[in-house]
Amino acid sequence: MYLAKLALDMEGQVLKRGGHALIKVFQGAGFQELVQDARGHFAKVKLIKPAASRARSPEMYLLAKDFRLV
Repeated sequence: MYLAKLALDMEGQVLKRGGHALIKVFQGAGFQELVQDARGHFAKVKLIKPAASRARSPEMYLLAKDFRLV
């Protein structure tokens, strides 16, 4: 979760307005806070569970689109 939060924090330094981010995350402590934080910086946030991932795996991808400059 720490690395996912770092990736989300870094977007302000590397993304231009309208940019996108794809972050691999694992559901657990801090997951909902991470999603809420992403929703504060991006117009669209979608959670994707890969078809190749096992059903019981906490693995997901957070797809954040249309970065808004803060």
